[in-house]
Amino acid sequence: MVASSSSGAPQSGQAYRIGLVGDQDSGPVATVMASLEQALSEMCSEGCPVDLRLSRLDVQSEIVDQATHRWDLIVTVGSRAAQRVAQSAISIPTLYAFLPEAAWRALSDCCIASDTPHTALFIDQPVWRHLILARLIDPAASRVGVLLGEVSGNRQAALIESAAWAGFELHIAHVENAGDIGPKLRQLVKQSDVILALPDPDIYNRKTIYSILLTSYSAQVPVIGYSRAMAEAGAAAAVHATPELVGREVARYLYSYWQTGSMPAAGFGKLFSVTTNRDVMRSLRLPVQTEDALQRLMERESP
Repeated sequence: MVASSSSGAPQSGQAYRIGLVGDQDSGPVATVMASLEQALSEMCSEGCPVDLRLSRLDVQSEIVDQATHRWDLIVTVGSRAAQRVAQSAISIPTLYAFLPEAAWRALSDCCIASDTPHTALFIDQPVWRHLILARLIDPAASRVGVLLGEVSGNRQAALIESAAWAGFELHIAHVENAGDIGPKLRQLVKQSDVILALPDPDIYNRKTIYSILLTSYSAQVPVIGYSRAMAEAGAAAAVHATPELVGREVARYLYSYWQTGSMPAAGFGKLFSVTTNRDVMRSLRLPVQTEDALQRLMERESP
């Protein structure tokens, strides 16, 4: 994981200008921004380390290129905003939020200067959190199967480590093209008690998702997904971060930075949500639990 740089904390009470950069036409991005603003307002209701000045900037705004002269810190919301700011070579502290780990790694490799204070908050969930949910959804499961493509393949090491920690026998099928998905999934469900779906647009997309879920369901193998939409489409359950939670998490990152003068390391958020498909769980004869109960259990079992 990329470590963040350190920078002196702002003086108490001084004006502190933050530019929130994102696609203003995106509902989820707007929700993250609104949640962030609300969370900061609540945190600062009894006093804040800085005197906040927040400005929303559209990802296409030319002002973004002048950010060094206008703001003390930039928060990007979404992959488009992260790419725009990273390629603008901005030399002020930056928090890249609401983007996949894979997108962050690509930007780190190509565009972000290591001597500029920065960090990132991924929208993905850590692999171990998916595995905890898999164990709770199907306590009898001992084998977990995963399709990995070019994007999700970067998480293979984390998968191997987390599966060993969780006590699962891990089966991985590498997908090289769209034609691989069906045959490899049909073989994978024979080897697995649970299928773990990790974000990868070459594997899970509008053209493939229903076929993947139907194949797994027909084999009586539950899928643990990574979004509310996936659970609603037929996965037994999913763990994910809502835009509201991301906004609150970003506020925590900022508050910590102001107090310590050091940005937290780039990584996964602590806040998450669980969505279940009760009809699928009943049909697969899995123990049906409430989403709140599952979330509380997951929070207790975190490593």
